[in-house]
Amino acid sequence: MREYYIIDRHELLSQTSRLVWLYGQTGYGKTTLMQQDYAQNEGDKLWLDSDTADLEDKFQLFIQHHDIAGATLYIDDIHLFDDVWLEYLFTHLPVKAKVIVSSRSFRPKANISFVLLNQFQVLDHQQLRLNFTEITKLLPPHNIILPKDIYAMSLGWPVLINLLCNKLHKARDTEHLKHIVNSPPNALANFAQ
Repeated sequence: MREYYIIDRHELLSQTSRLVWLYGQTGYGKTTLMQQDYAQNEGDKLWLDSDTADLEDKFQLFIQHHDIAGATLYIDDIHLFDDVWLEYLFTHLPVKAKVIVSSRSFRPKANISFVLLNQFQVLDHQQLRLNFTEITKLLPPHNIILPKDIYAMSLGWPVLINLLCNKLHKARDTEHLKHIVNSPPNALANFAQ
């Protein structure tokens, strides 16, 4: 039985947009995608989230010393930050560095510069969901359940696909797999938990 792995999707963030906003409900892989890009990024970079100690100091140091082309500022779960800090952030965004933001909603502050808005990319749950090819890479090697069936059950929602594929990899035998596939949707959701 092969071991489950995470699909590397950091290429979704490789476009030239200077501000990328990832948004979707929990489980769409926003943080995972940002972590993958962060790990691959060899340039100057800074990761900020609501648990970051000395948030404002680290942000200021990044702006002062690392606001260069090729640098990247990652801000995870921006919806957890207070409005005062968000106001400060959006009025002091880097001029040259790329900014990647994740959130459960799309609500950029109105005072983002128009220059930056011209280089703005939004990835929502439609772009973040997994496609058939990605699902195929996650499925165990059998022909009982097809990627299109997993997609139909999950609508591409990565966290549910992850749970389903992990369960399928651990299935005891072919009959157990058939039982999983033929379960009604609510039983399937319970099974995935």
